[in-house]
Amino acid sequence: LLVLNLASNGFSGAISTKIGNLEDLTRLNLGSNEFVGAIPSAMGLLDELISLDVGFNLLSGNMPVEVCEAKSSSVLFTELVSDCGGAFPDVTCDCCSGCKDGNVG
Repeated sequence: LLVLNLASNGFSGAISTKIGNLEDLTRLNLGSNEFVGAIPSAMGLLDELISLDVGFNLLSGNMPVEVCEAKSSSVLFTELVSDCGGAFPDVTCDCCSGCKDGNVG
């Protein structure tokens, strides 16, 4: 599996740490759902990732250092989007390439 687009499906709950088992993923879009809690550090195991979108959810906390390290160590991993924009960001992310203004829903 190379591309997984689960955007705008109304999914809720925590993002499973098992997401890290999908090691061949190049693009993962979990945006515009109702995922809650922290972004799992297991996403840093996705060595082939070039695009990750977790924006417009109900996530909180910091972007895991493992994800930021994966992004900085790959020339191809250029797109990392989360809810780190606006006056009160939901996610703290120093390595994101794009920041959405939180969950507007």
